[in-house]
Amino acid sequence: MKNRYQEKLKKSAKSFHRNNRGERFSNGLIVRHQYDEADLTKLTWWDDVSCILNNYLVDIAWIHPRMAFKDQAEDEAHKMVAHLDSDIDDFLSQSEPNYAKVGKSRKKLVSHTMKGSLLSSDWTAAFDAAYAEMIEASNCQVTPYIKSKWVSGTRLVELCAPIEVRNEQDLMVIANLTIKLLKCETTLEKEFPNYIYTRDDWDLEKD
Repeated sequence: MKNRYQEKLKKSAKSFHRNNRGERFSNGLIVRHQYDEADLTKLTWWDDVSCILNNYLVDIAWIHPRMAFKDQAEDEAHKMVAHLDSDIDDFLSQSEPNYAKVGKSRKKLVSHTMKGSLLSSDWTAAFDAAYAEMIEASNCQVTPYIKSKWVSGTRLVELCAPIEVRNEQDLMVIANLTIKLLKCETTLEKEFPNYIYTRDDWDLEKD
């Protein structure tokens, strides 16, 4: 049985594309970044691109496995320093109140202005240390993956794949791969057999 909610979103995406064809396409893609002076040896981390599949728009959020590896280490580091996060009282104590006049003799609090940095040097130092510890101890293994869902106006795809994206030609590779995956014409295992990104890869890339 079809999911009525998903079918409604799919219908909405097709309708949106049918009535909003003013987007600027370049070789069939909506490109959101400039690559004129891209370093062809630089490691890449993430990018976004949109394309058309059948009669609807596909928005692709691509990340390299190294980005997923880094994100996981940062998430764990944030958990380790969570006890240092400022609560609302700390926030207010580090700010100056802003008032607006109400009538001739009254005023009301309308906002606060922060004094100095939002993040203390102690918090930053603790986070950096926790992040370094997470990288050092990490046994994270990242394999390519694809996630897809219908949202209002488009089909949103998250793609993690070991491809370097440095120009529009590389974006075309991402778009074509995504379309083939959505149409079940290939699999990530077939495209990247036995691929796993680990700390060894991270260390090699940092050297």
